[in-house]
Amino acid sequence: MPASIGVNLRVTGHCSQGGRKYMEDLFSVAYQQTEDERDLEYAFFGIYDGHGGSEAAAFAKEHLMDSIVKQRQFWSDNDEDVLKAIRNGYMLTHLNMWKELEKWPKTVTGLPSTAGTTASIAFIRRGKIYIGHVGDSAIVLGYQKDGCEEWAAKPLTSDHKPESTTEIERIQRCGGKVVSKAGVPRVVWNRPRLGHKGPIKKNTPMDEIPFLAVARSLGDLWSYNPQNDEFIVSPDPDVGVLTIDPSKFRCLIFGTDGLWNMISPEGAVSLVQATERHNEAALVGGNGNQPRDWLNPSKSLVDHALERWSNTRMRADNTSVVTLMLDPPGPPRATVLRSRSSAQRPQQPAAPAAPAARPDPPPGAVPQNGLTIMTRYSDAERAAAPASAPATPTARADSARDESEVHSTTTEPPPPSACAGAPAPAAPARPRALRSRNDTAEPVRSVRDQGACKRTRCGDDGGGGASKTARLAPERCARALGKRATGPWAPALALRNRLRRRLAK
Repeated sequence: MPASIGVNLRVTGHCSQGGRKYMEDLFSVAYQQTEDERDLEYAFFGIYDGHGGSEAAAFAKEHLMDSIVKQRQFWSDNDEDVLKAIRNGYMLTHLNMWKELEKWPKTVTGLPSTAGTTASIAFIRRGKIYIGHVGDSAIVLGYQKDGCEEWAAKPLTSDHKPESTTEIERIQRCGGKVVSKAGVPRVVWNRPRLGHKGPIKKNTPMDEIPFLAVARSLGDLWSYNPQNDEFIVSPDPDVGVLTIDPSKFRCLIFGTDGLWNMISPEGAVSLVQATERHNEAALVGGNGNQPRDWLNPSKSLVDHALERWSNTRMRADNTSVVTLMLDPPGPPRATVLRSRSSAQRPQQPAAPAAPAARPDPPPGAVPQNGLTIMTRYSDAERAAAPASAPATPTARADSARDESEVHSTTTEPPPPSACAGAPAPAAPARPRALRSRNDTAEPVRSVRDQGACKRTRCGDDGGGGASKTARLAPERCARALGKRATGPWAPALALRNRLRRRLAK
């Protein structure tokens, strides 16, 4: 089966610290292109709600996806193998936190860190959605019923709460206990009595502390029970797979409990549909450019949740949202809308000939209206797509990781070397696997007129297959925020600027 995600994607994200002293929410967005750069092997989306510190959430964001895609089973055509890879990736990430525990800040009483995190992720691959989930963050599908204009909501995850009968039974089998504190059921932490020094033994005095309001997570290493070699707060995820129906599926909403405690799944999907209608109307009614009043659906959800937190006079929780719009394969949604609008408008007198425009970039992940656009084309459309010159490679041998420190999931325009008439430098001897991902938990900011570059990645090729490549955005935030670009991206940006000046001449 040819590699394809089988659907067009548009993604936005937004985070708010709310009224809390610390920000412990994170999210990640990543994709990996096929070797010919004409499609995507997969797209990845994850959201993490940390507790007891942000260390576990940061570790999961950094390592969970890699722990999954490095396994051969992930690249299988069998759904069960892929789900096993996801489950194994969760367990591996959790166990690897042991190695980092000594580096994490200790508690005020000097005990090892109690940091943990929820982790709700989805891979879009070969026309299917693969889900992994621990904790009480949630993923909701927005879909359209037959003969109905309004979108409906379908939760794809179930919260792992200590009050759940299934979780209570599991916790008790592991030697744990659930106790209510202020009306909230919590997993009990058998903490060594204050003042205890030395190793913990069977006869060590313990205090039972009602501690955690989720029953499964990554981290929370304090919950390990050496008597039966089990974690009372389990890292074992729920996993599942869903075949995408492009004619019905409209969006995926990833949210932390700061969102879902204030907004129902149906309310969230309805709000996303309302912002989509607003943006479509603004796009069709405008001059074809980015509409000034374009709404970020993720920000709309966060703002709505914060307003409800304020109305309840409660201190708002950290609230984070990633909204993934699912469009049918073919031209981008904006192109389809503009074409429909042009066909319905009366014919206008022919305008004077304009200067020749640059050719469109080849199918792949391209920018459109301040969003990341991942476009899928049919074989016939692929054949008709204009060929492009190879992109300029920028080698980085000083790092085994490729990340863009940006405040946006916006993908950059194609590099100058992909434009007609630009020089075609020699390709690297062996392109390595590349991934593009965001690296902050800040609100999405639209960044325009930025260049992109390609660079080689030193690392595993993701399961023993052929090396894969992806377009990775450069240090966009430096220019977007008016700062001078520095660090390892500076040579790439300088090369891009030189090529732009050469093309201008």
